[in-house]
Amino acid sequence: MKWVFRALRAVWVGLILLVVLALFYPSIFPQEALHQTRMLLQSLPVSPEYIFGAVVICLLIIMWPLVSYSLAKKSGWKKLAEIYKSETNPTKERFSGIGSGKVGDVSYSNILSICADERYLYLKTFLLFRLGHPTLAIPWSDISEIRPTTSLLPAGAPQFLQAISPSGRFAKVELSTMPEQQLILPWDERFSRFSSSLIVSN
Repeated sequence: MKWVFRALRAVWVGLILLVVLALFYPSIFPQEALHQTRMLLQSLPVSPEYIFGAVVICLLIIMWPLVSYSLAKKSGWKKLAEIYKSETNPTKERFSGIGSGKVGDVSYSNILSICADERYLYLKTFLLFRLGHPTLAIPWSDISEIRPTTSLLPAGAPQFLQAISPSGRFAKVELSTMPEQQLILPWDERFSRFSSSLIVSN
């Protein structure tokens, strides 16, 4: 599967590079080839702009799985799923609305949704990012601490980053099984209801 993603990425980058070169440096291409390409586009029943748009949309659809799987790997979601992958919506509790958070070094802006019941803390992404991001069900017994925070950034982050970073109330979750995994989630009042055995610090 990795070689497929690498090949798609190479094709995507190559096509973008060709388009940029054709637009800004047409002289490096054989003029006869460019002329024939223009004639072919003009002979088509639809305008070149529609063709270009359709090609871009198709490429985005093809590349989207690569983007989603890459985020899952970089953030650590893939490793979390190896331990905490959940069955399809196994809880009767309702998931929260879409919120922001941070998993590993990746910020998930307005695409995270959480849920909690007496057994698990659940985490899932917006539908478009489900590829590579299965729903997680983390047992409360594997959570050593939940600490409220108001920022997704570390202390001392530059002011301009603080200005553009999502703000609000978040929960910094520490896992006893994966202490190195950063997990900052949208705050949910159900944490207090179902986490009486945890250390919830202010």
